[in-house]
Amino acid sequence: MLKILLTDFRLIYALLPQEKRRQSLGILLLLLLSSVLDLAGLSALIPLFLVVLDPTVFEPGKLIGDLFMWTGFETQNAFIILFSSLIFFVVIIKNGLGLLIQFVLARFSFSIQQIFSIKLFEKYFNRGLLFIKSSNSNSIARDVNGVPGKFSTELLLPLLNLTNELIVISIILIGLLLYNPYVVLMVFAIVLPTFVLFYGFAKNRVQFYAEKMFEISPRISRTLFESFFGFVDVKVSNTENKFLDEYRTNLKESLHYTVLNQTFRIAPTKVVETSMILGILVLICFGLYYYEDKNQLLTLLSVFALAAYRTLPSANRLMVSMIQIRAHQYTLDVLNRIHLELPEEEQEELNLKFEKQIQMKDLSFSFETETILKNVSLNIRKGERLGIVGKSGSGKSTLMNLLLLFYTPKSGSLYCDDVELTVHRQRAWRKLIGYVPQDVFLNDGTLRENVAFGIVDSEIDDEKVETALERASLGDLLKDLPDGIHSRIGERGSKLSGGQRQRVGIARALYHGAEVLLFDEATSALDNQTEKEITDSIGLLSDENITMVIIAHRVSTLKHCSRILEMEDGIIKGEYTYDELIREVV
Repeated sequence: MLKILLTDFRLIYALLPQEKRRQSLGILLLLLLSSVLDLAGLSALIPLFLVVLDPTVFEPGKLIGDLFMWTGFETQNAFIILFSSLIFFVVIIKNGLGLLIQFVLARFSFSIQQIFSIKLFEKYFNRGLLFIKSSNSNSIARDVNGVPGKFSTELLLPLLNLTNELIVISIILIGLLLYNPYVVLMVFAIVLPTFVLFYGFAKNRVQFYAEKMFEISPRISRTLFESFFGFVDVKVSNTENKFLDEYRTNLKESLHYTVLNQTFRIAPTKVVETSMILGILVLICFGLYYYEDKNQLLTLLSVFALAAYRTLPSANRLMVSMIQIRAHQYTLDVLNRIHLELPEEEQEELNLKFEKQIQMKDLSFSFETETILKNVSLNIRKGERLGIVGKSGSGKSTLMNLLLLFYTPKSGSLYCDDVELTVHRQRAWRKLIGYVPQDVFLNDGTLRENVAFGIVDSEIDDEKVETALERASLGDLLKDLPDGIHSRIGERGSKLSGGQRQRVGIARALYHGAEVLLFDEATSALDNQTEKEITDSIGLLSDENITMVIIAHRVSTLKHCSRILEMEDGIIKGEYTYDELIREVV
């Protein structure tokens, strides 16, 4: 166990930012102070027991006797009452300071949770689109939100408490060994094996239960997500029982391990209490046979009872902490693995300008063993409206993701004017671009919040929002909405039509000042009339010197394009005007 604790401390220390490393040294000092305060409260009771049990301590020449004479009390009882009051006052101060220390420890622990959760959020976001696509969203949510929380409450706090209790118990044991080593060793020989046997029995089981709960959690979330977001498909296909059975099975399995885990969390208190009682009973039996003087026996029992009074809760917390640490060891392993696998990515501060052209030079891209783009070279002039067509799998969307810097090319380069667009210049490049996908992401907020997506509410420019909506041909919608831009549009824009959702996506890009608009099959899921309306909206933007790259299945979407490329098998097969492409298709 000591080896695990030292390893945990070392790994945690390595994961902490520099500021928290310095604070951790202060936390260790607080743990030591907490232990000293606990022992001070305990030590204050020993003289009280002595003055009550042994009247000889009041004899002149002894410390308490001289103190009694100096205070001028007429009776020993009055002195004992004052002494008891002082001890009570000391205990109040000790417990108040102890509570304050526990507050500081908890705040430190939960600040670590906050740091790790935010860091994981950033790391996963910086990992890139390929990583997000290949990962389970529920597992990511669990790692970002659940793991740091479990780490903080179930590993770090128990680790700090365990350190505190180890110090307290160690000092008490040293004091008892100095008082009567033989009796201590005898009691220890009875109590320790019980601890060791129970911990050996429980450690692997609780670790297994916790890991199973960790594994099942994303499955439960996935079933809930799929069943509610796929509500129409689930109902139409009459498969709700399948989702219900899946949810019931996973929940039942999770609760089974939760019950077992909870039982083992409570069990240590019963085991410790039983072993302590056994130790005291053995101590009494030993005293009856080896102490003829009942006062000596009473003093021995009082000292050990007082020690047991303090060590029993400490031993309980010690055992519970050991079990918790073992059960949630996986959280530290997950945090350490993510820390090593997802390195920090520095973003270069760059005031990027787009004045001439976007250049692709011999771009190639592969996914696993499949080559998707092959040495594509392309110039996109500022203000140009470029259309891209091609069959599914021809490389259109891959080209778009390379333009968005979501993918890193296997070879070749991408330039804005003469500046190479690398992974470290993503932020600078994305300040210039707007993206309108087939399914625009809209949250359950107001039209205003969705247009000014990502902007703090107090910093949203309402006039700019309305202008962006007008430019995206949503002026009529704005007039029809009862609360204007403050109208709520429902989850995923459920209160809007398909065409309106797409135009909100265009308005969002315009609000953020996009100089380059990228449309990724933005009209593919729309009917012909709505597709025509979106195409007309794009046409109205053609006079604003905004560069557009439009990927489309329907040729009619590209009628405002000055140039259209056809892609096939990862290469540019041909280049056409709109009229030439129409003749080619016909």
